[in-house]
Amino acid sequence: MVRRANIYSALLPESPPVGVVVAGGELEAERSGELEANLERAANLSGSRPRVVLDLSRATFMDVEVLHALRGAGRALEGASGALAVVAGEGSWARRLIRLSGYGDEFHLFASFEEATAWLTGRSLSGG
Repeated sequence: MVRRANIYSALLPESPPVGVVVAGGELEAERSGELEANLERAANLSGSRPRVVLDLSRATFMDVEVLHALRGAGRALEGASGALAVVAGEGSWARRLIRLSGYGDEFHLFASFEEATAWLTGRSLSGG
């Protein structure tokens, strides 16, 4: 059974604010435009130095077109003095594709949403 992709964006009321995009299911080429639009929306919500968490922990498949869209979004955020943090657990489809593609150095990968958010906001997970 094919699991249709679900993609949505939101804003975390952190300091600084963090845009969030959650993408789950099968992320195929025809959904890359929707993913790009949600990443752009999240970046716009998060302010002049956009910080965005892309949570791929529920993605069951991701193709190369989606990977290229993510590379473009990451570059655009860095060009605007922002950052993209990608949540993809060890052994996940997304993490394997990113590493096998040779683009691993272009992404800030995290095992959990909490780690990604802490990195973007400069806070410690230990509460300190």
